[in-house]
Amino acid sequence: MIYEITIILHILFACVWTGGYIIFSAVYLPQALKKKDAEVIRTYEKSFGKIGIPALGLQLITGIILAFRYIPNFFDWFSFSNFISTNITLKLILIIIILFLAHYLKLKITPKMSNDNLGPASFYIILIAIMSIVLVLIGTSFRFGGL
Repeated sequence: MIYEITIILHILFACVWTGGYIIFSAVYLPQALKKKDAEVIRTYEKSFGKIGIPALGLQLITGIILAFRYIPNFFDWFSFSNFISTNITLKLILIIIILFLAHYLKLKITPKMSNDNLGPASFYIILIAIMSIVLVLIGTSFRFGGL
């Protein structure tokens, strides 16, 4: 029962994070670019960050719990000997990159962003959204036997 609850929570956290970034890049970013209004991005980032960052962190925690269930030896996660170890490694790499990019966006890009300079923020928002979707695709491949 713990395993099933962990998977459900993992999927819910992935939905929150990835869905939030899809909405960010498909709704709020185009709105900000059209209006040339950096405040649209700042406002969404600030409100989404309250649930998005915890969801990403909890996704990482539940993912680690699930990885130990699939492959109990931590070092075997990185063996690339089967699709599970390959997927675990890819997901860990992606989530670390996403965490870094999201943190960088929040701490370095957004504070310097202006109405005339939305390009760097746009790049990071779209990149994070794409990487998050890839993370979900790799996650679903656990069920289907690999990509």
